Amino acid sequence: MNEFECRALSSSVEHGNELRSLSRVAGVNIKFVDLTHFARNEDRTQKQILNGLSGEFRAGELSAIIGPSGSGKTTLINLLASYRIKPKTDNIFINDRPLDRGKFRKISRYVLQEDYLCPHFTIAETMMMASKFKLNPQCSPEQRSATITTLLQFFNLQDQANTRIQNISGGELKRVCIAVELINKPVVIFLDEPTTGLDESTAYQCLLQLKQLSQNGHTVICTLHSPSSRLLQLIDNLYTMAEGQCVYQGAVQDVVQYLELFGLKCPISYNPADFLIEATTNAYGNIHDNMVRAMENGKVLKWRPMPEKNLQNAPAPSSVIRLTLPANNLDLVCDIELKEDSTQTSWWLQYKWLLQRILLQTVRDKINISLRIFAHLFLASLIGVAYIGIGRNAYFGMYNYHLSMLTVVVCVFTAMCPVIATTGPEMKYLQRQIYNQWYCLSSYFMALLTSHVLSVIIMSISASAILYFFTEQPMQFFRFALFTGIIFLTSMVASSLGLLFGARLKLQQAFFIGPASIAVFIILANYATERGHISTLERAIMYTSCLRHSLEGILAALFKFNRADLICPPTEFFCLMAKPQSLLRLVGSLDVDYNRSVLFLLGYYVLFTVLAYFALRWRLMRARVSHLQVKWYVGRCFCLNR
Repeated sequence: MNEFECRALSSSVEHGNELRSLSRVAGVNIKFVDLTHFARNEDRTQKQILNGLSGEFRAGELSAIIGPSGSGKTTLINLLASYRIKPKTDNIFINDRPLDRGKFRKISRYVLQEDYLCPHFTIAETMMMASKFKLNPQCSPEQRSATITTLLQFFNLQDQANTRIQNISGGELKRVCIAVELINKPVVIFLDEPTTGLDESTAYQCLLQLKQLSQNGHTVICTLHSPSSRLLQLIDNLYTMAEGQCVYQGAVQDVVQYLELFGLKCPISYNPADFLIEATTNAYGNIHDNMVRAMENGKVLKWRPMPEKNLQNAPAPSSVIRLTLPANNLDLVCDIELKEDSTQTSWWLQYKWLLQRILLQTVRDKINISLRIFAHLFLASLIGVAYIGIGRNAYFGMYNYHLSMLTVVVCVFTAMCPVIATTGPEMKYLQRQIYNQWYCLSSYFMALLTSHVLSVIIMSISASAILYFFTEQPMQFFRFALFTGIIFLTSMVASSLGLLFGARLKLQQAFFIGPASIAVFIILANYATERGHISTLERAIMYTSCLRHSLEGILAALFKFNRADLICPPTEFFCLMAKPQSLLRLVGSLDVDYNRSVLFLLGYYVLFTVLAYFALRWRLMRARVSHLQVKWYVGRCFCLNR
């Protein structure tokens, strides 16, 4: 044992008692029989990923799924975790009972291969925010802090607790991702390649800590890609796959003996796992089918380690998990019944905490918020200077129409593009948190909309003030309020449209489709300045553009409501557009109605927002699913099952 292993084991022993007080759980055994899964190819043909697979993962064991690329490792763990794929419940058993997806998801967590956490928070802040959603709402801040401190010490993160996520290493990020999911003490922990991207020492430390978790009764299941000999020493149950079938399930130390049954002798210099994987690819002869038959595709369990060895300190299986939080001599015991989620945080608290998190995240993202403020102020000032003083000058009356159109265009792009830019990255860790049941999608969505409203109010008032006073529009407060109201509604419609594109499309696609659709709206909004010669159909098509209603709303705010005549300069003998009605008649907007514009803009906002919600929901839930699964997902309307 080298020096690093000694330090790692010493650290594990030092914090083992603290973790044991936090993580004593009831044992949960997972068994699957004849598991089959098909994936649809691009040509709509079906490809079999899992072929009648069987196996068992027990509590108190660190189980690792290995195999060559494309063998179905990730598909298997996704099926067991019910992540993106809805399994058949009659093929998977929890403690010898058929799988109940709703109940099982309450006691299991899935750490994805991609480590996505908000980069603008510190490790301690990330843990505290997670504890708000995961622990009983009655837990005090001191009790939450005690739980977080215990986890940070166990994962050797206490020295980096005040470091932002964006400044920590890959190994530390992986440990934080695991730690946040252990706050509410899940019984079953799934991990998809937790050592990917880590160096040998960091990977060993990560797997050693997972080993400690399993010894406290947790069922820890992970996929590994080419584990080293040192990592293999920590694994209790090695589950090897090839071509969607099981070729070995048992203890690591029995791999060499198992291969000898097929006439294969593992060289002393070889890693047994690598030699086993090579054998499954028929590198030493066509023995794949023989290995599958010998294991009965996972039904043979004689090679597995003895349960007593791994469960000597674990409690007996039960349907009740008791979570004890140490907190300044206060004994708070939270009972999580599989039949009733007594620790579920209320929708209102979820909304409140999510809004606080989103606002803090927005403030700390200095580059994004600085660019947004600069864009609003700079473009508003640029337009204001370009059209300075035209508001009361009858000679430049027509320029007020151009001002209105430019104002609408600027509002749309400055409101839509930042939302598209932030929605894509947000999806990465939103998907993980929604699946692991931190909160409901509806509470997050409402908090996100509220944050948009708050930011748009500030930006709209500042931009409106610059435009209105630079162009010397009538100094009437109600008229300025009407002008600002249209800018606000236009920005909200644009932000909801950006949210729709960002939620439904990939980032590059959204940035192409978004501006392209706005270009269509601009063309339709400015289709005809004089509408006397256009047909009813053309008129209806023109009014499908939300920007047309924004344009008419601004024109109504500036030139309706008994607007006084514009001033004709002394140098001009006659000004055609001195009267507001003359200007409106010339641009084909004599019948503009402010209330109608407001109602249509509100309608568009509601429409785009509802579509964005279902697009977001679809993107979070979708994967390679069947048509029946699509109906099942769409039928669940408001809150994901907790």
